[in-house]
Amino acid sequence: MCHEPSGTGMRASIGVGKGTVTLDDFTKTDAIFIFGQNPGTNHPRMLGELREASKRGASIVSFNPLRERGLERFADPQSKIEMLTLGSTRISTEYHQVRIGGDLATPRRARHHRPRLHRPAHWRLRRLRR
Repeated sequence: MCHEPSGTGMRASIGVGKGTVTLDDFTKTDAIFIFGQNPGTNHPRMLGELREASKRGASIVSFNPLRERGLERFADPQSKIEMLTLGSTRISTEYHQVRIGGDLATPRRARHHRPRLHRPAHWRLRRLRR
């Protein structure tokens, strides 16, 4: 029930009523941008994938008004070494603690400062099918 409003909006916008990113995508990317998400609280399954991406060297940039511990460091409860040594893995390469609403304003503002990107002719935008 909690996902129904966003699912309805996504279905109308992009044709799919669920997220278009899978956890498998985390293994293939070099950069992850997180806006206003609290994975430690809202989707803890994502923490393991973020940890692996961080260990692999992916850049993880977080924008959040709250200082979320799960976006700073993560100790895997299934890692005996981390549990015994109180060790953890740094998650965010950069953490921007913006004002409330700033997590949405930041990408809007950033698009005005980025250089123009050329889209190669072989790139095709396609509508996702269910």
